[in-house]
Amino acid sequence: MNNLVFAGQADLDTAKNAVQTVNQSLYTSASWTLFESARTAALALPETTNAEVITKRIALNTALTGLITLVDSAALAAVVGQAASLLQADYTGETWSTLSTALALPETTNALVVAKTTALQTALAGLVRALAINTTTPEIIITQSSQVTIDNGVTQPLLDVSSLITAGT
Repeated sequence: MNNLVFAGQADLDTAKNAVQTVNQSLYTSASWTLFESARTAALALPETTNAEVITKRIALNTALTGLITLVDSAALAAVVGQAASLLQADYTGETWSTLSTALALPETTNALVVAKTTALQTALAGLVRALAINTTTPEIIITQSSQVTIDNGVTQPLLDVSSLITAGT
């Protein structure tokens, strides 16, 4: 029976190769620990029948699917940097508040880093610029001449309204 090749053998060989060539640095430490245990248990399974070969392949592939990829923290750093370059006074209070809330989100797990990055991207896209309103009133200086000077230095002729006023009105 040593020359017998099972129908699922090629798939099992592929799964064995996959679990042996996984790069640990790409995955969270917790998922890697679980993967190592599952991989060790799966590799210890027998391969004497086609059913066992299939069971072993499934166990190895299941071990692989439990791995959680680390998020590239560069994406989070980029949006945090973009937010840090903005001035609160340039945006409406409501939209700035959304950005502030997103900045305060925790980033202690892989899932939280993803959530914070997404929240910041959404908040940045939703920022609304505040309207710049000039609240100063120009100073008007009236002299006895027939001209008026506004504080910006512009001199305008003064309209003589005395002819428009009639007695008794």
